[in-house]
Amino acid sequence: MSELKTEGKVRWVGVSNFDPAQMDRVAKVAPVTSNQPPYSIIRRKVEESILPHCLKNGIGLSATRRWPRAC
Repeated sequence: MSELKTEGKVRWVGVSNFDPAQMDRVAKVAPVTSNQPPYSIIRRKVEESILPHCLKNGIGLSATRRWPRAC
């Protein structure tokens, strides 16, 4: 993705379901613009570490949701 950004073929580098450590690793190669973690009123774990990390580092968050599976 870094090469594609350098070549002007993509504008932004986004990731999906990355935790803060993974985003930090990617940021060493190319700036992370957005992360797309699972986030809903039921799955709020994102608020513990991912959301604060994104806010601190200027990374956008595009929440995805999955409907809970029926038992």
